[in-house]
Amino acid sequence: MTASELSNQCEMSESTVYRRLNKLEECGLVRAVQVPDPDGNHKKQYEAQLDELVVSLNDGEFELNLQTTTRTQQYADAFTNLWEGL
Repeated sequence: MTASELSNQCEMSESTVYRRLNKLEECGLVRAVQVPDPDGNHKKQYEAQLDELVVSLNDGEFELNLQTTTRTQQYADAFTNLWEGL
């Protein structure tokens, strides 16, 4: 989706969407791809770079299971850093 499409879908401002996309892109969880527009311009579409994220709460403790598209530990580590920073 484009940032504009995400903004409409999530009912939030585009500036908020861009801030969050930038953080996710820095962590490797989202990838921006340039795609041609029918009017000849280009726009960015954002693609998730993970296959599955499972968050469980057991006995008062969170458990995360992350499977990335690229299957590298780099993205799992990036997500852990992002999660711990919240």
